[in-house]
Amino acid sequence: MLAGRRIAISTLEELPPEAGVDRESCRLVGVKSNLCLPLTVGGESPLGALGLNTLRAERDWPEAMVSRLQLVAQVLTNALARKRHELSLEESEARLSLAADSAEAGLWTLDFGTGVFWVTEKARAIFGYPPDAIVDLPLLEASVHPDDRDLVREALERSRRLGEAVDVEYRIHRPGDPDPRWIASRGRLRTGGSGAPGHLTGLSIDVTERKRREEAHRSREALRAAGADLAELGSYEVDFVVGVTRVDDRFRALCGLPPDREAGLEPVRFWAERLHPDDRQRVLDLRQQLHDGKLEQLSVEYRFLHPTDGERWLHHMARVSGRDTDGRTLKSYGVLRDVTQRRKSEESLRRSYEEIERLKDLLQAETDYLRGEVRAIGERGEIDGKSPAIARVLHEVEQVSRTDSTVLIQGETGTGKELVAQAIHRLSRRRDKVMVKVNCAALPAGLVESELFGREKGAFTGAMTRQVGRFEVANGSTLFLDEVGELPFELQSKLLRVLETGEFERLGSSKTMKVDVRLIAATNRDLAGEVRKGRFREDLFYRLAVFPIRVPPLRARAEDVPVLVWTFLEEFCSRMGKKITQVPRKTMDALQRHPWPGNVRELRNVIERGAIITTGDTLRLPALDEAQPEAAPPTTLADAEREHILRALESADGHVKGPKGAAAALGLNPATLYSRMNKLGIRPRRQAENGFT
Repeated sequence: MLAGRRIAISTLEELPPEAGVDRESCRLVGVKSNLCLPLTVGGESPLGALGLNTLRAERDWPEAMVSRLQLVAQVLTNALARKRHELSLEESEARLSLAADSAEAGLWTLDFGTGVFWVTEKARAIFGYPPDAIVDLPLLEASVHPDDRDLVREALERSRRLGEAVDVEYRIHRPGDPDPRWIASRGRLRTGGSGAPGHLTGLSIDVTERKRREEAHRSREALRAAGADLAELGSYEVDFVVGVTRVDDRFRALCGLPPDREAGLEPVRFWAERLHPDDRQRVLDLRQQLHDGKLEQLSVEYRFLHPTDGERWLHHMARVSGRDTDGRTLKSYGVLRDVTQRRKSEESLRRSYEEIERLKDLLQAETDYLRGEVRAIGERGEIDGKSPAIARVLHEVEQVSRTDSTVLIQGETGTGKELVAQAIHRLSRRRDKVMVKVNCAALPAGLVESELFGREKGAFTGAMTRQVGRFEVANGSTLFLDEVGELPFELQSKLLRVLETGEFERLGSSKTMKVDVRLIAATNRDLAGEVRKGRFREDLFYRLAVFPIRVPPLRARAEDVPVLVWTFLEEFCSRMGKKITQVPRKTMDALQRHPWPGNVRELRNVIERGAIITTGDTLRLPALDEAQPEAAPPTTLADAEREHILRALESADGHVKGPKGAAAALGLNPATLYSRMNKLGIRPRRQAENGFT
């Protein structure tokens, strides 16, 4: 029966064994024969069945009778199907009405033949039509905004001609409402029979509030996009749940993201791979802290290696927008901005500030130096004399002054080594800047380094301010190191480095300074002998002695004494307001014969003393012996031996034994020397330092 086939049974015996229950049921109610006809519509499953039974006698079911009875079954089937359809239609209309009311939608049907709408009350309320107004196409067109009328006409025309569904949004003007309302209409065409005009059935909804929200959202998005564009921000969002990264065009440009790496989480991996090696760990650690909830917001600047633009500086801001119950990050978003130009400007400004600060310190140091060092210098120069010895010196000065070579000036004390250095500087290309002078013997050993190379604030106890060193002051000029042989051994290597590379560090600073300084050194010591004794670096000696100049003692150029005498007299007379015009021949001869152990300095002092005691126009001098230091009283043999041994120990740096020890220098056996030292009360320094007796 469910398969739609009829069942005809003339006798109960025709029922199959499987129908035993049905056979017993029929016997109980007295059924002799049975005919069942399925009630089907269009080949669908039966709606039911029409059963015909005989109770008096068994009978057959001829085909003609069955055909007539099937007509009866069909009538019943049609009646049942129609009833079911009516019930279903009523249910559908009830559902549609409920849905329309819930969606605040107005239902309507347009008859294309008459151009008249059937509308619900809700539809009239939406469009603002009066209850008694006939709603037709002219009324609809009159209420539509002028800018949207063509849009509505075209949608209705395409539906009428082509059978397309209507799906259109447009504005209308309602009576008494100053602002237009947005309407969304949807409809489908139901064609009439025999080519008759169809009916368009649909609904309309007032979507004004949605449109306003969309417009506000678009405005906000446009404002955000304009702000992001103005700020040159590239944005991104990472969804870790589905493994998707969304980026905008500016982000792609800022990172140089290739198209083949935009899928999934590839943009994140690409970004991490291109972080500068010096910044990568710092940035990734901060990002991890953000994901772990230790940071509310990430804000960091770092270097990024752009595939085509090279190294760029980026400012990165990010936040987490969602976490699961375990605190794991579900989504994050952020923005990037290229700050390369700003960083370059800041770096340039920082360097400018440093340069200004350096120049300020340098200017202050030069000012302080000039206040203490500047004195009047005669236009004709400071070196006077016409002897061959001094002429040779002046020739050497002229030769070396036009170069930047290092000069080592050697000579006894008082011979005028500083004057030679000034002459070299005055004839050099650096003459426009002051020559800076440092007397290495006049400075305590602990202050020589800071004096030469400068110091930072707090470099050592008592360093309350930053100090610019003489090498910085002399940058572009000449530095004169007087008594260079007194320079502490530990600083000689640093001086050698400056001579070779022009680089050094301030005391207490790791920043390397670079200067252009021409060095002139002077000494009254035998530096070669100091090198042999191990008290002066051999490499520094050869670096200083590129061009050695030896200034002769005054006793080696006696013919220059008269010139110097008259030069000094002119200076002292001008200063003292005296007029000395004569120097006796006997006096001048005595001055030329004198050995002058103090050289020119001693002669100057003698002439100054003579100018002081002279009352007339003829120079009077004290006895030359009065100017000599008093001779020390003769020492005992033990004192002389003790002094000799101490000097030998000093030359050997405290060593007694060995090829360079004091015993070898004195020609004694070490045991013999130890015995004499013990007798004279001399304690070996090396043993004392190591705790021996």
